[in-house]
Amino acid sequence: MIGKNLSNPIPAWAEHGVDRKVVPYTVATDMDSPNPDSGEEYFHTNTQLYGMVDDHNRFKIGEAAAAPWNAPPQGAVPTMDGFVTDYISTFTGEIGRQPTYHEYAHIMTGYTPGQLRVGAPSRIRTCVHGSGEFADLIL
Repeated sequence: MIGKNLSNPIPAWAEHGVDRKVVPYTVATDMDSPNPDSGEEYFHTNTQLYGMVDDHNRFKIGEAAAAPWNAPPQGAVPTMDGFVTDYISTFTGEIGRQPTYHEYAHIMTGYTPGQLRVGAPSRIRTCVHGSGEFADLIL
């Protein structure tokens, strides 16, 4: 992912950092990123891939979310630009306040091969947080 110009827009309703307009991809500084973990249920994935969150689902987590589950219109093409939007919404629902820019920027991080060394060489295919792109890592 290094060398690619990857970023995700910051939603206009974010309380912090909206003047920056986007969160660029960076290398994670620790192995506990992002924290809290991003949403992984169906409605979170819809937001992450299509960049939309239904108003009635903003800041909702778990069973509090409701149909139509942030579903995109039929035929929509994934834009991969909703990772920051979903993370801010999920963080707010879980913690009870909107995250600072520094707190939500972690969703746009990934690890270098050197950070993931575990012993014997191996190959991992992984999706980098927030980028929507896959990378082969040789460890």
